[in-house]
Amino acid sequence: KPTPEPTKKPHTHKPTPEPTKKTEKPSPAPTGKPTKLVAIAPLDCPGEGGFDVKSCSKASIGDICIMENNKNAAEQCFFDGKRFSVYYKVREDDTTFTDDSSWKSGDDAMWSKKVAVKEGSADDASDCRAIAKAEWTIVTKSGNVLPGPREQMCASVGYTKEKQDVPAYVACAESCDSGDREAFDEKDKHEICRTNDPYFEIDACDHHDNATLPGSTCAWVAEDAAKRCLEEGMTQDWDESPTKAYAFRACGEACSTCYDKP
Repeated sequence: KPTPEPTKKPHTHKPTPEPTKKTEKPSPAPTGKPTKLVAIAPLDCPGEGGFDVKSCSKASIGDICIMENNKNAAEQCFFDGKRFSVYYKVREDDTTFTDDSSWKSGDDAMWSKKVAVKEGSADDASDCRAIAKAEWTIVTKSGNVLPGPREQMCASVGYTKEKQDVPAYVACAESCDSGDREAFDEKDKHEICRTNDPYFEIDACDHHDNATLPGSTCAWVAEDAAKRCLEEGMTQDWDESPTKAYAFRACGEACSTCYDKP
């Protein structure tokens, strides 16, 4: 007869995990430090629609996350006929993902005429704020999803108050999602960015040599990163579909946009 009583005792402990879970919810910022979300570049969108990616409210710092039910979300990722929004969660005081407010495009006139940005935003890509307002992807009237102007803006060259010939991806690291970060999240579950993309290839006929063959292209970029990080080539997205990419996305180690854990 005493045996049922001990079996009941564990039941008195069942409620204890629930309060601990409630206290664990704010744990992503245990010190009270606020976080911010950086919209990731389309090349880094997770495969298969990000089925295993947490929502941004539950994600840990240093991981990618999906934002839902937000009409202002980026919607830069695409899978199976649907667009979805993916962000990189960092501390608000993270200095890796910041924009230089002094950066200006070296050809304001060209961008104001040739680059279409989201309706209601700035009418050119003259600075980091204008890049942040531009779209990563656009949807045509027929429903086709195409690259928006933002990635091309991030490959433009301008100047800051301290230096000439500064690429936008360097000066506008938050708007371009190009801050130097670890390639994988803390649990090594999601690849956040690319250090040396083995599939990245620049056309050897495009004023280059055979060093730009797949598997060796990033080594070629590293030989003159200041110039070659802006080269455009082809690679695969995480769903193994061919896609265009700039070297600063595919060759993060050479271009200081991505690195492996030490």
